[in-house]
Amino acid sequence: MRNHAAEKREFDVRVAMPIDPLITEGSRIGGRVRLTLVMDDDGGRLDVPYGQSVWSAMVDDEVGRTLHNGPFAMGGTGAGTAVTDANFGAPYPGLESASVEDGFGIRHHFRLTGGDEARFESELLLGGDEENFVRRRPDGPVRIGSDDDRVVIRVGPGSPRSASSVRRGSRSPIASPRRELRITPSRR
Repeated sequence: MRNHAAEKREFDVRVAMPIDPLITEGSRIGGRVRLTLVMDDDGGRLDVPYGQSVWSAMVDDEVGRTLHNGPFAMGGTGAGTAVTDANFGAPYPGLESASVEDGFGIRHHFRLTGGDEARFESELLLGGDEENFVRRRPDGPVRIGSDDDRVVIRVGPGSPRSASSVRRGSRSPIASPRRELRITPSRR
C-alpha cells in the first residue's frame, strides 16, 4: 500500500474469507506477518497509536489476535527499507479461539508518511476438530458467486486425513497464483 499523498495518511485494510463448513465449539488459529516499509529519499515512518495494532487476525469480525501493538513505530531518515516479523499460535494453528460462524480474515491498520509504501506478507491459519465442522448445505459442494468468479468449497469423504478445499475462479479478486486454498480439519 503506497501513500501517494504528501501528508501522513491512515490506512485500514481488511480481507475477509467466508467459510463453509462453519466450526462449532471453538477453533484454533495461528499466523505470521512480515512488514516491509519502503521509504523515499526523505525517509519515512509507519506507526500505530496505543490501543491499536498494525495486524489483526479476525474471527467473525472480532479480533482474535493482534501483532505489532501500539504504540508501535518503524522508520528511517533516508531512502531504504525497514523490515519486521511477528507470529503467533505455533505450531500452526495452535492458539485456542472462538467458534466460527461466518469467516475469518486479516486487518491491517496503520499511519504512513507521504511517498512511502507498506508491504505485507501475511498468513493466517484456521483449524478445528473435524467433529465440530458443520456444513451449511448438507449435499454437494458449496458454490458462492457466478460461474467465472465463484468460490467452490468441497468437504469430501476419503481417508481420515483428507483435506477439504476451497477453489477460486480465475477472475476472483482474491485468487492466489495457485488458485486454491486448503481447509484442513486438524485433530488433537
